[in-house]
Amino acid sequence: MKVHMADHYCILGDFNSITNRGERIGEVVGVERVEDTRMFNVFMDNSGLIDLPLMGRKFTWAQ
Repeated sequence: MKVHMADHYCILGDFNSITNRGERIGEVVGVERVEDTRMFNVFMDNSGLIDLPLMGRKFTWAQ
C-alpha cells in the first residue's frame, strides 16, 4: 500500500489477526498461530501500517 499512496490514510478495522501474544487471553499458542502472527507483522511492515496502542480497557468482550 505505501508504494502506491502518496498521502496519509487511516485504515481501521478488525483484521482477525494479532501482532503479539498479549492480544489474546486463554488460548494455547501453537506453531500455526505464531506463523500467522509473524505473517501479519510482515504484512503490516510491508504496507507501512502502524498498530496504534489501545487506551483504556485492553479487552472489550469475551466469548
